[in-house]
Amino acid sequence: MPFIRFKKDEAMEVGPQALNLRLPFGEMDVLEENLELIRRQLGLEHVEVLSASDEAARTRAGKYVSLLNQNPPSPGEPIAIFMSKQEFEAQY
Repeated sequence: MPFIRFKKDEAMEVGPQALNLRLPFGEMDVLEENLELIRRQLGLEHVEVLSASDEAARTRAGKYVSLLNQNPPSPGEPIAIFMSKQEFEAQY
């Protein structure tokens, strides 16, 4: 119920577009434009942004694709999958 109340208040303040399932910007573009910042801030050696709707990208997730099936990403709610260097290199 708190979520419904939040969405109602947001719709009253912003208008009907608050209920849109599409965001007014491209999430993939934002993430790709900020890859270096994300990599540095998280202290990672390598970062990839992949689309869950792209079958080739889902294949790259390897055994972690089950995480996407259990908790599919939605607008404004991306899913992060972290792999060790060994896991990543074993796939390629």
